[in-house]
Amino acid sequence: MNYFSSFLFIFLFQMTSCFGASHSLEEGFFHACEKNDISTIKLSIFLNSKLVSMPDESGYLGIEIAIIYACYKVVKILLEEGVDCNLASTETALTLLDLAILHGHDPIIQLLLEQPKIDILIKTKYVKKRIGFLKASKNEKISELFDRLKQKERI
Repeated sequence: MNYFSSFLFIFLFQMTSCFGASHSLEEGFFHACEKNDISTIKLSIFLNSKLVSMPDESGYLGIEIAIIYACYKVVKILLEEGVDCNLASTETALTLLDLAILHGHDPIIQLLLEQPKIDILIKTKYVKKRIGFLKASKNEKISELFDRLKQKERI
């Protein structure tokens, strides 16, 4: 993209304000994480790649918001953008996997279990509940992924 097209792109973005006149880029990003708005997510990250690791005013990261609202595609994009799949909240001690389990979002649980660096044994106060859920899961894909991980982790 040359300078003029970059300028035009940003100018049009700001003029059309897909986030609304009173919203900042950050607010728009977090709103898009909640609404599964993929084009806004991609555009926001293009304009400010640091958004993937910034918390909102309540302390939630975009990926946590996306997990809570079951926005699978947003979670996938944010993981591809480098968000650590083993991230644990400093306030709640919930990992991303714990959060997905807590909200019952099987496709997101599967996505997290498929991450090469996933650590299902992260020491938080929820580790036993996390393992218990994964052992008891009726979802075949989750059970299969858990079996593969427990052999690797020697659970």
